[in-house]
Amino acid sequence: MVLVNKKDETILYNIDYLKKNLDLKKFINLLEKKSFAEWFLNPSADPNVENFNIEKCAIESCSNEKNLDPNINEIDGFPEGENLDKFQKLEWFFHPYEYHSENNVIEIKDKYLKEYKEYEKVLEHLKNEGTFLETISSNFKSFYKVQIAEKIKEFKAKEFETHSIIYSKINDKYYYVFNMPNDYLNLIVKIDDELITESEFIEIIINRFGEDSIINNDGNTLGDLYEKVS
Repeated sequence: MVLVNKKDETILYNIDYLKKNLDLKKFINLLEKKSFAEWFLNPSADPNVENFNIEKCAIESCSNEKNLDPNINEIDGFPEGENLDKFQKLEWFFHPYEYHSENNVIEIKDKYLKEYKEYEKVLEHLKNEGTFLETISSNFKSFYKVQIAEKIKEFKAKEFETHSIIYSKINDKYYYVFNMPNDYLNLIVKIDDELITESEFIEIIINRFGEDSIINNDGNTLGDLYEKVS
C-alpha cells in the first residue's frame, strides 16, 4: 500500500484554489459543452448525453499553462506508474479516493481526507445557495434563486433542490442552474441571451414540479411565489 504525496503540502484544494487558478474562457467553454443538460427541460433532447457537474468543469479549467502548481506539474507525488494527466491529478486532490493500481493499493492520507471534507462542506453550501459560480469568479452574478422540496420537513432538513439564474459578463448570457444534492447533479439546464422575468422563471419550475412545491421553512409554495411576482 502506498500514499500519494503533495510536492508542496501547503497547497489546499478548495474554493480559493479555484478562484486563483480558474481559466475563465476555458471554463465558459466547458460549461456550455459539458455541463449543459438540455434534456432537463427539453423532452426531445438526448437524455443519454454524459454531463459534467459545474464543479468538475471548474476543476478542469484550472488545468492550464498559467497554473504552476507543482503537485500536478511535476512527476513526484503520485506512485511510479500512475500516469495521470494534470486534470486527473487535480480531480484526485479535490476528491481523493482509495483505488487499486496495477501493483499497489493507493491510500489517502488522513490530512488530505480532512481537507476534502472541509471543502465539500463549503461546496455543498454554495451549491444549495446557488452562489457557487459567483463565488469562484466575479464574472458571474445571481439574479433569481428558488429552493424547493416536496414537503416542509424535507425543506427544513435542507433536502431541497435549488434553481437559479446566473449572468455571465464575458459572453453576455444567462444560465439556468439546477442543483439536486441527493442525485449529485449541479448542471446548466437552459441558456438565454436575455434575462427572463422572475414570473417566467417560476412558471418554468411550476410546469416541471407543480405549484405545491415548498419553498421555505414557513411552508409557502411555488404557487404563492408566482402570485407574488406576477
